[in-house]
Amino acid sequence: MANYARLIALLLAGMNCRIVLVGSSAQHRQLERILEENGRDPRITNVAGASDWFGTAEIVRAANLVIANNSGVAHLAAACGTPTLAIYSGSHQPQEWGPRGDGVRAVMALVPCSPCGYDKLAECPNDHLCMKQIAPETIADQAIAMLSDSKSHPHRAKSAIA
Repeated sequence: MANYARLIALLLAGMNCRIVLVGSSAQHRQLERILEENGRDPRITNVAGASDWFGTAEIVRAANLVIANNSGVAHLAAACGTPTLAIYSGSHQPQEWGPRGDGVRAVMALVPCSPCGYDKLAECPNDHLCMKQIAPETIADQAIAMLSDSKSHPHRAKSAIA
C-alpha cells in the first residue's frame, strides 16, 4: 500500500486530478490507509466495497485512466475502452495474460526469475523483487504521459486506482 500511497501523492502533486479507489469491501480498510497517508486529501475518494461489479464498470468507464495491478479491474477497464496502466509482477507475462486494447500499457520489472508462476507473495523465494523494482515515480510518469495524451474529458482528469 505504501507504493500506491506514494503514487497517489505524486499524481496529486503533478497534475489536476481526482483519485477514485476501487476494490472489495475486504480492501476498504487497506485503502483507507492510502487516504490517511495522503492527509485525507479531498481529491481522493474510497469507494471500495460500495459497489458491485457492474457499478465498478461504471466507475472505470467514467475514468480518464485506470491504474491497477494484475487484476480483474485492469481487464474490466480495458474491456470498457478506458485507458489502462497495468502493473505486473514477474509471475505472469502481460503479453500473454494482460489486458488488451489500444489504450493499454503494462509495466513490469525484468528480473531473471520471471515468469515464476507464483500467485501469492508468500510463495516467492525472491522477496517479490519484481514488484519492489517498480518505483511509484515510474508509474506516475507513465500515468501523467497517458493522461496528457488523452483527448477525452480534457478538463477533468480522473484516475481510478485498484
